Amino acid sequence: MQRTPPPTTPPAQRLKYSSNPELPETCGTDDNTFVSLRKRKQPDDKNIKAVLEFVEQKINDQLSSWKLRLDITIAESIRNSIDTVIDRELKKISATISNSFKELGDRLDTIDKSLFYTMERQDSIKTRLTQVESQLRSNDDVTSQINLLQDKIDAMEQQARLYNVEIANLPERRDENLLSIIEKIGCVIKHPVSKSDIVSAHRVPYDQSTFRSKVFASKKCYYKIYNENNPRQLHHGSTGK
Repeated sequence: MQRTPPPTTPPAQRLKYSSNPELPETCGTDDNTFVSLRKRKQPDDKNIKAVLEFVEQKINDQLSSWKLRLDITIAESIRNSIDTVIDRELKKISATISNSFKELGDRLDTIDKSLFYTMERQDSIKTRLTQVESQLRSNDDVTSQINLLQDKIDAMEQQARLYNVEIANLPERRDENLLSIIEKIGCVIKHPVSKSDIVSAHRVPYDQSTFRSKVFASKKCYYKIYNENNPRQLHHGSTGK
């Protein structure tokens, strides 16, 4: 701070003074200063203390308000972050549970189809088993019928053997006519045999030691007639022609 000296003092002799309210005592002894010694008015200590307390209270209130806002902001930010994370995790869990339920539903559908197919197969097997049992019961009837037919066939074969006549020691010649020979034999034994009464006539397999026998099947039972005549041996005079 510069003070303007009196006009009698040249400009080059201007002095600089401090702004301190307590001017140096040297200024009072200097005749050229022309500065009156006085003190700056100091405020009252009580007012200063009250002002300081008020300012401090305001600052504390402002800091508390800032702190409260900051806490609220931080809490909201943390809560939003937590809500975001929880929401994302819940969505993931929900998607996983949905996929699990879908897979479980697919498996249950597959099991249902398998059970339905198994039940159908069981019904089919049951039906077939019933058919097999019925066939087995019918087979028992068939078996009894087969046995009956076998007995009938045996009886018919036995009866057919009764109509067979075997002629032994009959010479064999080429181009022989067995039916004619049998007719001649019938004439010799005085029991005529016609060709219509003969079903078949053939010779038995050849044996080196003996002549081949001739067997013919007739429609009549000649054994019965032969037994009625009671001949002991069959003689004939046929030459085999």
